[in-house]
Amino acid sequence: MAVLADDLALVPRRFSLLTAVRRNPTVAFGGVLLVALIVMAILAPLIASDPFKITPVNRLRPPTARACR
Repeated sequence: MAVLADDLALVPRRFSLLTAVRRNPTVAFGGVLLVALIVMAILAPLIASDPFKITPVNRLRPPTARACR
């Protein structure tokens, strides 16, 4: 019977992503950060304004006291 128990111990278990995340929660944290960065990269054109819509004269003008009010 001991031979049978030794043979069962050598059977490899399947890899489970859920098990890996439970054993190492930093994997889940890194995955969440990675997904957040990918979403921000995809939505970047919607978030950022177009710099060419601003007139170059106003864009290159130094700050004035009137703008600080």
